[in-house]
Amino acid sequence: MFNGQRAEDDGVTTASFTMERSGEGLVGIEDWSWDSKGLGTWPTGRSEVVATYLGPLRERVSCLLPFQGVASGLREAGACPRQPTFVGLLGVDLCGRYGSAPSRVGSWGVVDDGRHLAAVMFTDMVGFTALMQTDESTARAKRTRYVEAMDRCHAEHGGTIVQWFGDGALSTFPSAVAATRAAIAMQTALRQGDAVDVRLGLHLGDVIVEGDNILGDAVNIASRIESFSVPGAVVVSDTVHDQVKNQADIGFAELGTFRLKNVGRPFHLHAVADDRLVVPEPGHMHGKGQTALVLPETVPDSRGRLVGRDRALAELVEQLERHRLVTVTGPGGMGKTVLAIAAVEAARSRFAAVGFVSLASVTEPEDLLPTIAETLDMKEAEDRSALEAIADSLSDQPVLLVLDNLEQVEEPALIISQLLGRCRGLRVIATSRGPLHLGEEHVFALAALDAPQDDSVEVAAASD
Repeated sequence: MFNGQRAEDDGVTTASFTMERSGEGLVGIEDWSWDSKGLGTWPTGRSEVVATYLGPLRERVSCLLPFQGVASGLREAGACPRQPTFVGLLGVDLCGRYGSAPSRVGSWGVVDDGRHLAAVMFTDMVGFTALMQTDESTARAKRTRYVEAMDRCHAEHGGTIVQWFGDGALSTFPSAVAATRAAIAMQTALRQGDAVDVRLGLHLGDVIVEGDNILGDAVNIASRIESFSVPGAVVVSDTVHDQVKNQADIGFAELGTFRLKNVGRPFHLHAVADDRLVVPEPGHMHGKGQTALVLPETVPDSRGRLVGRDRALAELVEQLERHRLVTVTGPGGMGKTVLAIAAVEAARSRFAAVGFVSLASVTEPEDLLPTIAETLDMKEAEDRSALEAIADSLSDQPVLLVLDNLEQVEEPALIISQLLGRCRGLRVIATSRGPLHLGEEHVFALAALDAPQDDSVEVAAASD
């Protein structure tokens, strides 16, 4: 139930209507009514709605009401003024016209649990403090432009500035589309002339209202996303992207997967791709968290297959702490592959990602890196080699790869050395019948198991 009221000299006019809630928000009117005075009789100059002011979430009804349907019903009943003066939440005219919010406007009171779905925007003016130290006049002028652009774009797109933090701001919008359009408009305006450098991040999620403030994961996530942005860019979360990608006039560039500080799941970030805006370079983005590497699950299941190799497993895992390349050597059928897989599972938590690449069918050295790239879903391009694709994807992140049956490839040592040189966080377990003879290599010679004492003990052998 949403209630609005308008103060009058001779009393208070009250209107009420009931909303129907669904998974997508408030979608339908069940009933609405007004008293004998009638909303339609409001004088032209006395049309502002006065009600409980809910600060950051006064947009909750405006974005979700079926405006035209409400407008038609109210008009037929003679209860809606024809001039655009019936101001609802965030200045949205319920008679079907979208307008700017007055500087002081109340909102319809919302009776619920204080939790709402909102598009959350975090912005930050980059370099303001340093500029204040060297050129206070310019710093203040730029901040004025920033504040004016924020006010204008929020009013035009139904946003609410919840709080200013010196040179940064937290705000909300009724939809991801509205927030994205406001962000594009604002950054476009701030790039003109003597640019005002502002980072901006958007996320869509639940927020909790406490007085004039909002809390919740969506606020924290938007803040983290803003920290990865760059001046002039509009960087959005995957949830915002999912809601906006069907807008034909808004394009996006994928920035990769990131693990945001103190946030559980990885987030796929995107930037609005527009000639008027800046698109961050994925390899040069730094913020509160780190780039998250997501590799396809290629490590085979080895549960129950490793028998009698507990000591060897512990030693191999220990050697991975000391060496970036450990080559497990031994004749075929010794269980090198199973041991390598078990080592990956034992050490998985220490790495950002792990992978397994079978080289059983690879013989030519020029096919080694393309096979690794294809297995790990790292795309080559006309202007990018397989080595560059792998290096760009792995960067300096801690990654553990098993290169299985490496002895099939002729003279792989130089290629492996190049791979380790380009990917400084990479560690490799190679399985081979012989060593690679590289300086950074540690050879782990797998000894044969002692013969079992009875028929109940099985020796697991791999296909190598």
